[in-house]
Amino acid sequence: MPPKKYNILWSAFGGKLVSAGRDGVVCHGPTGMVVKAPRRLKDDTTATGYRDTDTVLYFEHERAMLALMQESLLHPNIIQSVLSTSDGVFLPLMKESLQNVLDRDGHTNDDDAARWLVQIASAAAWLESIDYFHGDLRPPNILLDAEGHVKICDFGNMARRGETNYGATIPYYKDQKAGPASEQYAIGSLMYAFFTGHELLHDVDDYQTKDKMLRDGQLPPVENLRAGHVIQDCWAGRYGTLEQLHGVLLVEMGLGLEYKNPAVCLTPEECATKAAECEAWGKMRRAWLEECRQRNAKRDA
Repeated sequence: MPPKKYNILWSAFGGKLVSAGRDGVVCHGPTGMVVKAPRRLKDDTTATGYRDTDTVLYFEHERAMLALMQESLLHPNIIQSVLSTSDGVFLPLMKESLQNVLDRDGHTNDDDAARWLVQIASAAAWLESIDYFHGDLRPPNILLDAEGHVKICDFGNMARRGETNYGATIPYYKDQKAGPASEQYAIGSLMYAFFTGHELLHDVDDYQTKDKMLRDGQLPPVENLRAGHVIQDCWAGRYGTLEQLHGVLLVEMGLGLEYKNPAVCLTPEECATKAAECEAWGKMRRAWLEECRQRNAKRDA
């Protein structure tokens, strides 16, 4: 049987699919972990058994951004990578995303919304302090751990101040230049979703129409929403820094300027232990998949 090209996803580790996006596919890894792998397609005509798609560059960019962030003391509301290879990045398994919460519950609990918004703004301000911006802050990219604390993920659009962001998603962006204005616009749109139970301009189906409305500032009234003036200020880009917005949210959400973020990072010891577990699991999975490949090759010969 001659070798063939396929349009099916290929992974160095296999595993049950959790989610798939532009930047990669997420599958279950060892206990308590997931592995995010580049989008590759099965291809028996190559020596590797796969071919890269055009989106692999976003995966590699995300790997680089995760490495950059981990050169500093990582923020507790940003997801940590415990092991990074060209075949996959190993990350802690989270409970759910904010998209799951909104789809299931609609309106968010006031206390939860307050904590989440403050934690999102705190993480965004930390990124700003190293002169970078996430670039795609929206509910699917904001995970929650077992204690309900924010863990921001998906850094394929992360960019340095002033760089152009080509991959952000409406209605969570307006300005394509990375900076405080673009990031606070996303936070304002998140606030709108939390306090109304639906996405900004959810009732406009046509993409081009929605994009034009956002650019023209044709936005719904928010005066009667919780912290509606903050939403308006975010959309107008009135906060000079994200740290300023973080401080405003601490007060407006009722947590106070002395609020202590209860979220935590993995310790270096925990990271080292999990990295060793992931490496051993990866070797085991590779060996098993190679055994399956050889068995199938003999069957098809």
